[in-house]
Amino acid sequence: MIADLRKKAVIVGGASTVNLGVAARVPTAQLCPTHDRQRLYFGPYEVEVFKSPHGDTGRLLGWALTGDTPPTRTLPDRFWRLKDTENFSYRIRHGGREILVHPSAGFTPGAYAGVSAQVVFLGVGRLGKLSQEDITTYWRQVGGAVGASTVVPVHWDNFMRPITKPLKPLPWPLDRFELGQQRLGKAIAEGDRPAAILRLDARDVLVVAPGGAVSLDRAPNKNAPR
Repeated sequence: MIADLRKKAVIVGGASTVNLGVAARVPTAQLCPTHDRQRLYFGPYEVEVFKSPHGDTGRLLGWALTGDTPPTRTLPDRFWRLKDTENFSYRIRHGGREILVHPSAGFTPGAYAGVSAQVVFLGVGRLGKLSQEDITTYWRQVGGAVGASTVVPVHWDNFMRPITKPLKPLPWPLDRFELGQQRLGKAIAEGDRPAAILRLDARDVLVVAPGGAVSLDRAPNKNAPR
């Protein structure tokens, strides 16, 4: 939809993502299949691609979604018919600043060695199903590895709700969102540098410093969705 509205927007992704573009009749010139460690350039923006495993989706969803989406799929369609084998993260560089978009809570050990980013859009879906040790390792291998000072949690909301309604986390038993965020804060506190965790839904800023010092800067918006 965005590619259609913008006309010149390029869809970058794996085979299933490109096939969805074909199914949606996006012009071939706007489709860009990608691979690990590829570098792409869009005007003043440099994008580096990292292939990364998807986070744990549970046995049932993992089984249902494994595979590739064919270009013949008719859209819109049921989500379990939209398969996805590949998952990618992207580092975006512009004007000396860097953002890492790591949208799913899986990782490859050492993948970000030597990579830097001031901001990380961090996939946190189903972190509440992981142990403190697993979350600490996840942070060290992603946000901690790139030296991020600002964290924007993504891929945590309940995507079975209409987009016209306020965002809400995935319900139990699919996730325990607040527990996952608490454990993420503890993982950051065990690191060697402070980081600010932004909550886009309520415009909260949770600042976590080494040693466990935590402060909360909350916007005075009583009507913000929580």
